[in-house]
Amino acid sequence: MTPSAILREQGLRLIRRLGWAGGSGLALLAFAIVLDVLGGAALERRRDELVAERTRLLRPPQAQAGGASAVERFYAAFPAERGLPRSLANVSVLAENHGLNAERTAYRSAAQPGTPLLRVSLSLPVQGSYGALHAWLGEMLATMPEVALESLAVRRLEPAADLVEADVALAVFARREP
Repeated sequence: MTPSAILREQGLRLIRRLGWAGGSGLALLAFAIVLDVLGGAALERRRDELVAERTRLLRPPQAQAGGASAVERFYAAFPAERGLPRSLANVSVLAENHGLNAERTAYRSAAQPGTPLLRVSLSLPVQGSYGALHAWLGEMLATMPEVALESLAVRRLEPAADLVEADVALAVFARREP
């Protein structure tokens, strides 16, 4: 008997001794090994693609021919830091124009990490009619792109009254100057 015939005979005896459960287990093991070998290559290709994409995305944006990059144009649209008092005053003037009473304003400023922007957080408790509040917020957000509404809490003083109290939190952004 040849060595390959002996191995084949021993293999068949082993399979008969294992029964159908052992045979199924061996078949699943063989399937898993084949899947790992074939699937591993696809996963490696995908990993290489993702590494290349990550590298491309982390590269600083290239300036377009004859102009600034899209990111530079975006930041240039914000008012300069020296124009910040005018923006803050416009918020108050618009509130007064709509008949809202802003009793006090709390300011807090901080540099936005990773950007050339300065963020000023405003907390404004205001009183007035709900329609005036809605009109003020609409006009301010439409005409002042540097302003963002962070939160709004509205309370009606009396159920039948048109007068409301609102706590308005705004963020005003300005470009830091070197």
